[in-house]
Amino acid sequence: MTIMETQNQPVNWVLRNRGYSEQLLIDRKTESINELHEKREYMITVNYKKEPRIVSDYIFCSIVFTDWGKPHYYLTQDDTIEVGDFVLVSAGKDDHSTIARVVDIEYFSKEAIPFPIEKTKHIIRKCSDDDLE
Repeated sequence: MTIMETQNQPVNWVLRNRGYSEQLLIDRKTESINELHEKREYMITVNYKKEPRIVSDYIFCSIVFTDWGKPHYYLTQDDTIEVGDFVLVSAGKDDHSTIARVVDIEYFSKEAIPFPIEKTKHIIRKCSDDDLE
């Protein structure tokens, strides 16, 4: 059979006639479907899970000071901060500067904010490589 004759045939028919087993075809299809599913889940998790932000929304970051620490809400205007970033914040009664890790980011309208703005501390900035050394 020539290439021209196989162009109008289904792929399975062509591969079977070239000596590929039915099980191999099923395995290849299953692998392809699983790969697509994994890529889709990754894209949803990484790119689409984040809520869209309205410009007037407040950005509240949940931060932890240690891996086992309790999360605390901090405000920021920096929309480049992402979950997993390290940030410089003021902490404690003396407002000393310390490094914390962002574990969640949420957007709230003025009517839906979880804490009064005047009582919420602000993230100073994203940490640089020098801060983490």
